[in-house]
Amino acid sequence: MVVEGVKQLEKYYSIAKELKNLKALVVYGPDDIPADIKAKVSVPVYKFDEFLKLGTSVSDSDLQAREDAQKPNEVTSLIYTSGTTGPPKAVMITHDNATWTAKAQLSTMGRLLDNDDHIISYLPLSHIAAQMLDMYCPIATGLQIWFAQPDALRGSLGVTLKDVRPTIFFGVPRVWEKIYDKMQEVAKSSTGIKKIIATWAKKKSSKYWNNHQFGGSKKSPAFHGLSFKILGKVREALGLDRVSGCV
Repeated sequence: MVVEGVKQLEKYYSIAKELKNLKALVVYGPDDIPADIKAKVSVPVYKFDEFLKLGTSVSDSDLQAREDAQKPNEVTSLIYTSGTTGPPKAVMITHDNATWTAKAQLSTMGRLLDNDDHIISYLPLSHIAAQMLDMYCPIATGLQIWFAQPDALRGSLGVTLKDVRPTIFFGVPRVWEKIYDKMQEVAKSSTGIKKIIATWAKKKSSKYWNNHQFGGSKKSPAFHGLSFKILGKVREALGLDRVSGCV
């Protein structure tokens, strides 16, 4: 069991002996393990760097044999439901589920992603959306992951966006609503010719994207190139000027 810090480790003090298959506890992060910890827990407790050293004696052939023994329909991870309708239940994600879904997700991006692509990880990795976009898709493509600050959803995500300038950005509805609200604030402060031009550009761009929805005409309205250029300043201000895919 890998836990983040002593606070999470403490949750296992009293129940470790009830977990019959528990082999060890591994503490990830900068926290020091309290000196009396071994007296409280019935299994070995390791810092993450100590845990990595346990693998130095394992040969490459042993590792390859273990990889070769894996089957597509075997479980690769467990993701727990939120518990809103009862006790949380473990959802079994298989190897073929993860790899097929990653391939399907990547096929919707419109182009091949590679090491020159950048994505920001800021949603909980206990959720399948973040696991798929921040773990499985990057493993399949080699794209670069940037981890946001812990307070990303409380305000710092905007700063990270401008620092990273991702090429792919995934947001849950509330994130897009916050970006929209911020844009509306700025729009209200615009006046005169600047406001007229911005409003015109947004209408052109909106028509373009509506045409490019599924089943749309795929046509570009007149002067769309000019409107796209005008709105480039907005994308720069948001940190989305390099984005080729918003999800």
